[in-house]
Amino acid sequence: MLNEKRVKHMVKLALYESKDGAEELKISSYFKKDYVNSNMIWSILWMTVAYIIIAALIVVTCLQVLLKDMSFGLILSLVLAFVAAYGLMLITYIVLSRKHYKKKHARAYHRVKRFKKGLEILEDMYREEEQ
Repeated sequence: MLNEKRVKHMVKLALYESKDGAEELKISSYFKKDYVNSNMIWSILWMTVAYIIIAALIVVTCLQVLLKDMSFGLILSLVLAFVAAYGLMLITYIVLSRKHYKKKHARAYHRVKRFKKGLEILEDMYREEEQ
């Protein structure tokens, strides 16, 4: 005989597990520090690649002006400006991504905790029915 309350609970748990639950279960399996650090490394890597591409496009776009007014002081000041902009962007990106991934891990951890509590409730329903 089917217990309607148990079936509804099972459907709710299955919906969570099929949508957001798969990713959140994976996220919550990591320690917070490991998850944040690994994602920050990937984020910094991709931000660096994007910055290099953008800097190369700017240099190619302004190449004619650079070749016309080329001097060691101008080239040095441009290189220092690009390095300073990269450093500022990197520090900002590290702070923001650390905050984002900590929050994402905390949300996933709490949702998975609720999911596991729901599984315990479902198990209790099965035990009650057996008795």
